Amino acid sequence: MRVKFHISKWFFSPFLGLLITLGTSNSIFTYIALLISTTSIILYNEQDSLCVLLFTVSFTFLFKTSPSATSLFTVLLLFYVVWNFIRTKQFERVIGYIIVMVAYTAAIHFANGMMQITQLMKFAVNLLFLYFALDTVNYNHPKEVCMSYIAGVVFSSLLKLSGLFPNVPMYTTEDDPYRFTGFYQDPNYYSVNVILAMCIIVVLFHRKDLSAVPSLFLIGLLTYFSTLTQSKSALLMLILPMLMLALSVWKKKNSMLYVGFIVIVLMFIWLYRNGKINIFDKTLNRFDEISGVDDLTTGRIGHWKDHFDVMSESLFTVLFGVGLNNMSLTKGVPHNTYFDVVFNLGLIGSIIWLRIIFYLVERVHKKINRSFLNYGGWICVFVMY
Repeated sequence: MRVKFHISKWFFSPFLGLLITLGTSNSIFTYIALLISTTSIILYNEQDSLCVLLFTVSFTFLFKTSPSATSLFTVLLLFYVVWNFIRTKQFERVIGYIIVMVAYTAAIHFANGMMQITQLMKFAVNLLFLYFALDTVNYNHPKEVCMSYIAGVVFSSLLKLSGLFPNVPMYTTEDDPYRFTGFYQDPNYYSVNVILAMCIIVVLFHRKDLSAVPSLFLIGLLTYFSTLTQSKSALLMLILPMLMLALSVWKKKNSMLYVGFIVIVLMFIWLYRNGKINIFDKTLNRFDEISGVDDLTTGRIGHWKDHFDVMSESLFTVLFGVGLNNMSLTKGVPHNTYFDVVFNLGLIGSIIWLRIIFYLVERVHKKINRSFLNYGGWICVFVMY
């Protein structure tokens, strides 16, 4: 008989996040966090355990026993996936696609003479988690799941800003002494999560799951976090949640909302033009330094060219790729998910991967209303990655 778990996830999730953060000073906290998080997956119901996982996503890069170790969040996801197989005993067509994808990738690794077991496991677990997570969400009442993810982004960001955890790594480069990344290792990955959280807030506001005041407060706070990253792509992508918010206000046909929204926009413009707000200055200065397309993409064009040159050396690499993390170029990864997929999996593997993603998107598509607002989050992920 299943035991009912009485501890509220809204208390448990921040407590878990705090333990993971303390684990940067002493690994015993990391092990405790792993123990209680795996236990919660068993004791909580399906949606509540998903809420805990989504909250914890923002702590992934800290959830390690040492800075060089693999994130234990992968272990947590593996446990979640295995438990869901045991619980549901279901085997749908998409799981077959995922098995084919993993077998294909393993074969490419074998053909290239290097087997990356950890990378293969992470790849399979992430796809299976995406499947079970999208299947668990109640799309008629998505507030709790969505707010768990948003709360994770906000809480982790506030912990990082507090400066109370000196062992948390900071992102620094020669050109940028400090750019805010939350608990992520790269400002652009962090920015994706911030912008996505803003899009979800607008959808919840439009659905009347969140009222105007908390929605605007959270959007304002997340906007501030995004400016600290000094990310050019984040500044450009801020346009999407702002357009979504404007469209939502317009559709609600509420004169008070119209007036309030216009006043806030005009006040912001006036304050910025009169030098009262300077949070965008560092990011805009980075735009001023642009002298060409390569500067606009922060050198990514060169990365893409290097990867393309490697791929074009043989037909085998074009068709089948080099395998997951089987090759590391001098300039690093291409910083583009789609180019990365083609480089690692080849054209054939990319087609299988896209088939899985489109199948999962299609499942969600059948359960939600078709509107720009509901697809805003998808657009954000597809564009920013």
